[in-house]
Amino acid sequence: MKSMFAHVFDGIFLAKDNTIRIPDCFARQIGAEKIAIYDDPWDVLCLCAVPLANLGDIDEKFEICFGHFTLRKNNRLYLPEKAQQYAKIEQTSELLVCGGINYFEIWSEKKWVEHCDDGSESSEDAVKELLKKFSCNNEEKSKGDTSE
Repeated sequence: MKSMFAHVFDGIFLAKDNTIRIPDCFARQIGAEKIAIYDDPWDVLCLCAVPLANLGDIDEKFEICFGHFTLRKNNRLYLPEKAQQYAKIEQTSELLVCGGINYFEIWSEKKWVEHCDDGSESSEDAVKELLKKFSCNNEEKSKGDTSE
């Protein structure tokens, strides 16, 4: 079964065991399928997580594969240290998970804001509006995440 990802989630943190919680609506689509963690082909320093069934539908050319993983208990996805280093993810970083239709991106919030910043004073507000518009965090946060 091919997955489709079309939302943005913020407020995600890296746990001490180097895992992040994948939003429920993404995890339901992934199920027990393996996910490949790649570098981004645009050199913007995010990670691309691709369910293996979707690999044939992606036009982007990835250079680095950090490994293939399945979701752990509580929808947790392991991020290898080399992947964290590549994407500038630190233990204290707030992360964003953004749907990219056939895959999803994992960003340090700081890098995502830098990427979206067009240099105008209103850019930060525009980024916040974009998060509100495409986020389905309300559904996720109401369920709570105490697994960190």
